[in-house]
Amino acid sequence: MPGRASRTLRHLTTAACAAALCVLSACGVTELTPTALPADQLWDTSPGAILFRADILGGDLPAHAQFSEIPPCTVYGDGRVVWVNELGPFNTEILFDFVDTARIEQFVNYVALNEGFYTLDARATAPPAGESAPVVEQVVMNIGNRTHVADNYGSWDSGWFGRVLSACKLISGAPIRFDPSEAWVTVTETELRPDAPFIFWRPEDHGGVSLAALAGGSQPAWVTGAAVATLWQNIRTLPYSIVFGEGERGYSVGLAVPGVTRDAPPAPAS
Repeated sequence: MPGRASRTLRHLTTAACAAALCVLSACGVTELTPTALPADQLWDTSPGAILFRADILGGDLPAHAQFSEIPPCTVYGDGRVVWVNELGPFNTEILFDFVDTARIEQFVNYVALNEGFYTLDARATAPPAGESAPVVEQVVMNIGNRTHVADNYGSWDSGWFGRVLSACKLISGAPIRFDPSEAWVTVTETELRPDAPFIFWRPEDHGGVSLAALAGGSQPAWVTGAAVATLWQNIRTLPYSIVFGEGERGYSVGLAVPGVTRDAPPAPAS
């Protein structure tokens, strides 16, 4: 019932978000400065705005794997939902859908009211120098341009993150598999290891895209075409220790897609 959901969420925007400010202030969490929204908007509707994100951060992943990471589920301001579907060990696919405002409102009501999101806080801290970052389950939600963050070092129960993540993935009724044709690519030379999956890469088989040439750059390169789809498929279905071999050298490859991968830069201006 969109009308009921809208009324409930508008109440949440004025009441629960105010409570969220108290939680944020008490726990020392930095809150983004809110800006005014049009009267008929409950969140920033721009395509890049993150309305909700369930994420898993930290750990000791190598740089190329971190560059390629995709949060388990994200809801963007324009109604796009992007999530990771686990198919098996080291085997995932990325699904997405555009959903209507009513479904997103129902989901936000569930997280905020049924799961008590605004009563939870974020308590994870940076590790001491030289130590690996702890693995942190984190949920971020931005309603009324007020951002609230909670994590598993706070006060949620052991099943909370799993329930909310499942609900996020179920917002869509007709998901579509995402396979990119353009992305930022970072390439780093690495040693050839007998225990690592190995893919032999011939530039002539991939539209002339040479990993050796890309490894010489100090910044990620914008790559388009079939080579992106091939790299994406290998990265999503093999361990992050995978080595791509070109000539006599081995390379680690990271791939980031704007609007999908966690920290991907925006696409270059055409």
